Amino acid sequence: MSDEFQRKDSEPDDNKQEPSSAFHDDKEKIKEEAYNQAVKMVNGKMRLPRIRSKEDARRLFFGRSINYYMNYYKKYNETGKKISWNWAAFIFNPTWFFSRKMYLFGMIGTFMTSVYTVGSYMIYNNINHPNIVNIILPWSLLFLAMYVAVGMFGNYLYISHMENKIVYPGERELTEEQIAQINFMRGGVSINGIIMAFLASNIMLLIVEELVTMMY
Repeated sequence: MSDEFQRKDSEPDDNKQEPSSAFHDDKEKIKEEAYNQAVKMVNGKMRLPRIRSKEDARRLFFGRSINYYMNYYKKYNETGKKISWNWAAFIFNPTWFFSRKMYLFGMIGTFMTSVYTVGSYMIYNNINHPNIVNIILPWSLLFLAMYVAVGMFGNYLYISHMENKIVYPGERELTEEQIAQINFMRGGVSINGIIMAFLASNIMLLIVEELVTMMY
């Protein structure tokens, strides 16, 4: 994927008067509430909003925190800046990756967390080592750096993931309903992903522990 996404929407009219910031925020909140209400069960079947534009497709794909990711998407297209801050990605890495259906990054994060957990346990068992302070500090900073990196680049990684998975109107010979179903399934927040993160962390921890045992 190129470093800069192509602008997906047409440029705004320079002669058009811009609404006030407060009005814009209220309008965006109304849009998010409308989409949240549109995705609901009707007679036992999922009813999804109609996808008539690329913005509709992105809003459905983001699922929750629509305005947050839409704002970052727009800022990225304007500035090309990859660094931002995502508290959920920082605190809940790698669960955040699984919940947003970025399973490869989730598995990498799970492996790194498991390595840190096992390594910390080994350090604790050698707490009386004369150079233990020189080991604990860089080990802890390395783990913290990983989480900070995810917090800084999490939004960019998610937008990249979205661009790889999303289906826009007109790209394929699909109906609006089919496009909505595909984007709904590929995007949003996955409860199963959160469960998968829990299972993966336990399995990965056992694997890392077994590897360490075999080495020593």
